[in-house]
Amino acid sequence: MAADENEEILDTENQELLQDLSEQGKTAELLEMFEELPTMDVAEFMEEKPIEEVIDFLIKLDIEDQGRIFSDFSQNIQLKLFRALDRRTFANIFAHMFSDIRADLYQELTKEEQIELLPYLSKQVREDVIILSAYPPETAGGIMTTNFATIFADMTAAEAMAKIRTDAPSTDMIYYIYVVDHSMVMKGLVTLKDLVMHDPKDKVFEMLNEFFVSAEVNEDRESVAQKIERYDLVAIPVLNSLNQLVGIVTHE
Repeated sequence: MAADENEEILDTENQELLQDLSEQGKTAELLEMFEELPTMDVAEFMEEKPIEEVIDFLIKLDIEDQGRIFSDFSQNIQLKLFRALDRRTFANIFAHMFSDIRADLYQELTKEEQIELLPYLSKQVREDVIILSAYPPETAGGIMTTNFATIFADMTAAEAMAKIRTDAPSTDMIYYIYVVDHSMVMKGLVTLKDLVMHDPKDKVFEMLNEFFVSAEVNEDRESVAQKIERYDLVAIPVLNSLNQLVGIVTHE
């Protein structure tokens, strides 16, 4: 049986099991399953429910899971939830969404809704949303995410690992570790394996790969996709005209 068919059967079984638990009122078991399943499956299940039930399920999850599941909702459901939730609750979920999807949603809000939301966002999230929303959707800037980890070349491997633990928004996003100077100019990259395998006292510049493929922030998204495919990349760094790292585009 083909892998796609196996995945389809598994998805169907997951949906049926979630539905059975929901109909039986087994909320605790349902929430446990939410923790184990891919967020896409959970989002698909929730989307079939009335918006009040979706909210009830969401608020029972921890905030990181809320953000990931919300990111997997269709934009139609995202907008319905925005209009159903109070602004403070929504802003907290919004802050934990994937940055590229968050920017897409922000662009779909009316000007009045954007103005209502902004005061509830932290300075970092507010600036991130405004910057990403400024790029045309057909460019690298329009599809990039700002969820990436950076370190400095003069750090030791141990210092770099500590910074990654502090800064990395999600372990799912740590494909490569980008090495920048203190002005965010990109100098190269290392992998997580590089840092783990080297002596903790080794300097990052000793393992630095200075040869890398990048995209320009205004580069056409099709060109970016071709680079990712041609060089078999998991993610590609996006640079501005000053060679500063402003985001990454993943293979997804």
